[in-house]
Amino acid sequence: MSILSETQNKLRGKKFNLRPLVVADVSDAYIGWLNDPVVNQFLEARFSKQSTETARAYVAGYYEGGEKYIWGIYPQGSKDFIGTATLSEIRPEHGWGEIGLLIGDKLFWGKNASTEALDLVVKFGFQVLKLRRLTGGSYAPNLGMNFTFKRCGFRCEAKLVRAYRLGENQYVDGYRWGLLAEEWRERK
Repeated sequence: MSILSETQNKLRGKKFNLRPLVVADVSDAYIGWLNDPVVNQFLEARFSKQSTETARAYVAGYYEGGEKYIWGIYPQGSKDFIGTATLSEIRPEHGWGEIGLLIGDKLFWGKNASTEALDLVVKFGFQVLKLRRLTGGSYAPNLGMNFTFKRCGFRCEAKLVRAYRLGENQYVDGYRWGLLAEEWRERK
């Protein structure tokens, strides 16, 4: 586990909470999201069939090799998570980290789960870890994630032309997003 205890890594929002994802959280629903072509269309996980074993190995090994965080996203009052949020590639010498987000349960698409989860991870990165910069990436056609990054104050810093394969002989642009701690503080 990372520098903080599991209790300290719980992030509480108005409608959603984030808590560290553990192997016991790997469920049939989670495996279903990872293998659902609609849910995973913008995830690198789509290139390999996911199983309980591969998902458990991923979660079990997540904290190896450096400081990084993975949370399950839970609606208030629910024991079932609806997605995941990550903060990885943390580079303390440069003061930055990389954010990732998945809302797997389609019932929560468009319900502000991604916005609140991203806000919670950003707050954790800037206030707890004292990072000065956060980044993230998205595929150009992923309108929901692009909207979420913009809504949370990130700016598009780069366009990667035809960087990602979406389908057979179909390549799409990617975006790199960034947010500085002082920009975030000004917005709050």
